[in-house]
Amino acid sequence: MAIRLAAALLCAATLLVAQPGATVTERMSIRIDGRVVTARKINGRWWSPDNRELTRTNVGWLWGISGGNARHLVRFDHHYPVDPAKVSLLDRSMGPDQVRGILGAPNSVFPSDRPEQEQMWDYYGPGGYKLSIKFSSSGQGIFTASFEPDARSMPQDVPHLAFRFNGKTASESFEESKRIRAAGAPFHPSAGRVPIPPAPPPPPSRKLTPAELQAVTTGTTRARLIELLGQPYSRAGITGSEGSRETLRYQTESGATVTIVLTDGKVTEVPH
Repeated sequence: MAIRLAAALLCAATLLVAQPGATVTERMSIRIDGRVVTARKINGRWWSPDNRELTRTNVGWLWGISGGNARHLVRFDHHYPVDPAKVSLLDRSMGPDQVRGILGAPNSVFPSDRPEQEQMWDYYGPGGYKLSIKFSSSGQGIFTASFEPDARSMPQDVPHLAFRFNGKTASESFEESKRIRAAGAPFHPSAGRVPIPPAPPPPPSRKLTPAELQAVTTGTTRARLIELLGQPYSRAGITGSEGSRETLRYQTESGATVTIVLTDGKVTEVPH
């Protein structure tokens, strides 16, 4: 019995190593959350030993959505790469079963404790390609979808799968509103292009000097940080049972981008 069990475990281990698409092209020891782990590069992206996506920034390594408070809500299944060409075969009427029939099982799902029609599915492909599909909670198919051509790119709408209001995607409406404000004639899209009073623009993000950055230390409150540096040009945050984590990005006079991380309203990671 023990011999059969050992043979079965060896066979399972051999199959895991031989998984198509799971080829590790690079390894690196990194420090994240106060500990050292071995990161693996698979299909153009970096992964932790427990298959959490990693992002490298100027202040160190950060988890993707599968890190921190959301970790237990993400289920990662495999590293089989999706064929990006098959995305053209999808349409917005398709539900989870139909999408699975064309693309195969997703690499990961979030949140894993909800029905499939309320989940977001992530697929990864060669060279860092990533596809994210969010289903409609009403069960009417795909709500919207975005993709990243590689690990360095920002998400873009998949044109034929993106949710549209008045014929425009959210990103198209945002770009249109920017053009209208720049032209000095803002309007609401549902108001028949009737001008409405413009909202005051947010304070512009200024380019920081080395002296300004040095004034920010671990423990600085968010209010004090904004007082010192002004508004960031971008921010992202996540809140869960373990508290809140916020990432603010600024530009320096040299053109570099710096990232400052706050936990529960206080700076915990600063640029070096």
